[in-house]
Formats: sequence, C-alpha cells, structure tokens
Amino acid sequence: MRRLAFIAAPLALCLALPTTGCGLFRRRTNVNTSVSSSVEVSQTGRDVATLERHEYEVLETSIGVSKSTSVFVLTLPVGSQTSHDEQVGSAYFQAVSREKGCDALLMPRVDTKRTLVPLLLVNLVFKRVTIQGRCIHVKEDEVLGDEGGSDTGGGGEPVAADAPAAAGAAP
Repeated sequence: MRRLAFIAAPLALCLALPTTGCGLFRRRTNVNTSVSSSVEVSQTGRDVATLERHEYEVLETSIGVSKSTSVFVLTLPVGSQTSHDEQVGSAYFQAVSREKGCDALLMPRVDTKRTLVPLLLVNLVFKRVTIQGRCIHVKEDEVLGDEGGSDTGGGGEPVAADAPAAAGAAP
C-alpha cells in the first residue's frame, strides 16, 4: 500500500500541475495590417495592388480561418508541421471561396494567435490564423472595353482591325 502511494502521488502531481494554469500557458498574438498584396488575380500575373478602381467591384467583407496543432517531444517535432505561409494561404482561400463571385481580397488583415501548452516531456502548440478583407470581383474585359479602357493598353479596340490597314500600306 505504501508503495502505491509513492507512485500515485507524483503521478497525480504531474497530471494536475499543468492544468492549474500557474502561468504555464503562453499566448502570442501577431497582427499584420500590411497594405500590399502579392496574390495573383489571373494567370497573366496581375495582382490586386496593380488594379485601378474602375477595374473591380467591391463586395462584402469576408473572413477565413486556419487552425493547426503541433506536438513536440523534447523539443523535437512529431508528425507533419504546417508553415505560417501555408496557413495564411489556406485562410485566404477559405475567405475568397466563402463569398460568391469573389476573386481576391482587398487589403487583407492577418491575425495570428499561437498558444503553447508545455507539459513535462511533450509540448502542444495550437496556432490559429485569421484573415479578413474586402472581397473584390474583377470586371471582365468586355465590360472594361465598354467603359473606355482595359488593362491590356489597347483601349478596348480589337487587334485584328489594325491588321488590314497595315497590310495595304506601302512599305
């Protein structure tokens, strides 16, 4: 019986101590309000920062969330790890896909919360990335041509109309 008390008492202390919250839980918060964006809207390499106001419509505000849990044993990671950029990309995709007709986020704000739970040999890290921004819908080329301009620099006229005039001109 006495032997059981020597085993049970330290075991109960080890299990109860981390759950009491004696300053063992740390929480980090990082808020990034960067104005620039490097998210490509189309396959031609255009990004949100290069668009002019008449080239897109502003829709609703959208929020995307990405969560991950990491386990460390003696400071060595166990299992797969998710990088910060992967989590931001996942949250961005979720925010864009929530709103119908949304092509990109205008001025996205990234909020990162990281909670570390240190246990004796095992550490748990809970990370939550939230991204919030205004959804925009990029107007089609036909609509931009009717409004007096496009992003191709052609002014909305088709290229084929210039070809016959150039062919009839003398060299």
